[in-house]
Amino acid sequence: TLYYSTTENDTNATSVSVGNNLSYQLTDLVVSTTYYISVSATNSIGEGSKCTEINCATEAVVPDVPTDLQITATTSTTLNLSWSAPTNNGGASITGYTLYYSTTQNDTNATSVYVGYNLSYQLTDLVASTTYYISVSATNSIGEGSKCTEINDATAAVVPDVPTGLQITATTSTTLNLSWSAPTNNGG
Repeated sequence: TLYYSTTENDTNATSVSVGNNLSYQLTDLVVSTTYYISVSATNSIGEGSKCTEINCATEAVVPDVPTDLQITATTSTTLNLSWSAPTNNGGASITGYTLYYSTTQNDTNATSVYVGYNLSYQLTDLVASTTYYISVSATNSIGEGSKCTEINDATAAVVPDVPTGLQITATTSTTLNLSWSAPTNNGG
């Protein structure tokens, strides 16, 4: 019989009958958790004593995605973002977050910004009246997890730049004909 538990010398350890097998694979264990394991032999008289207990920890994995990514404030050139830590850190401490943003949805070449341990960040130097698509991922000692579901918002519009080239094209005693060029930036 094989016995295992997450508690050392646990008298209520889970038992598994392994028959005459001399090896066994424990499955469906919890990531990054220490397990205490022992075995005993059984014959027609009964079960013998357990062997000396050994222990081993399962490996950590990359973290789940951060949750609750949201845009908390918008100006013409900035987007303020916040998010929450993943519900599962993969069994290892989060070492940082990476923010991804682009003007194209699901862009595999989105700009990335490592933001450390922060759960908020301000994207700056953005273009007015432009939609940005944003996601964030978490990293632990094993590696970077997947990006969360992308969100999007547009930066605010601004007043247009100054029209250029104002000129008088014709005059009469009672009229003036005028022309000019549109502003380089219409403000969105």
